[in-house]
Amino acid sequence: MPRYAHDGPRICILPAGSGPAAQYPGAESWITIIGALRERFPFARFYLTGARGSDLHRHLTTTRYHDDGLARILASGDDLVDCYDIGLWHQVALLEACDLLVSPHSGFSFLASCVGTPWLTISGGNWPEFFFNCVPFYSVLPDNPDYPYVGAYDYDYKGPTIPDMRHERLLSRVPDLLAGAAFLLDPATTYQDALARHRANIARARIRHDRMPEVTG
Repeated sequence: MPRYAHDGPRICILPAGSGPAAQYPGAESWITIIGALRERFPFARFYLTGARGSDLHRHLTTTRYHDDGLARILASGDDLVDCYDIGLWHQVALLEACDLLVSPHSGFSFLASCVGTPWLTISGGNWPEFFFNCVPFYSVLPDNPDYPYVGAYDYDYKGPTIPDMRHERLLSRVPDLLAGAAFLLDPATTYQDALARHRANIARARIRHDRMPEVTG
């Protein structure tokens, strides 16, 4: 479709998954993140996708944002394309057409590497990334000695944002996020490069190393 066509970098943004809003960046944080990506990659176009919060889509890629939050993100630049509620298979096709997916940890995001698209993850919460299948990836790890919680963090659907997704903590991770985006958008980056960098990032991160899955390959 013409509205998806673009000659520059195409970056898919999945703001949230199917869990409580507390475990995902808020609209203010996404506006800051996309703004930083825009400054670093001025010829990029951003494709926001997901399903607005409805029971029908809960186990696909729903976000717990209200429409006003999504509207704020979409209004933050004329280089953003609304790809919400386009259906699962169209979302998968969108992932495949993009050069990069940026999202928090979500089940849907694991599809990106299945269609050959690198995944830049804003890590935090219960689960680390653990599915590596020869497509470059990058995890922006938190500074949190309790991460990953491995299911021990009891999210409240109406509770406050978890520490790793609070705005001030996300701001401190923007430089690493930009470095990860540049790394993955470089066509010379290989899967082995990504594995090596992931191991190095884990080694120096202030996290629960005993809870991180072994990175093999």
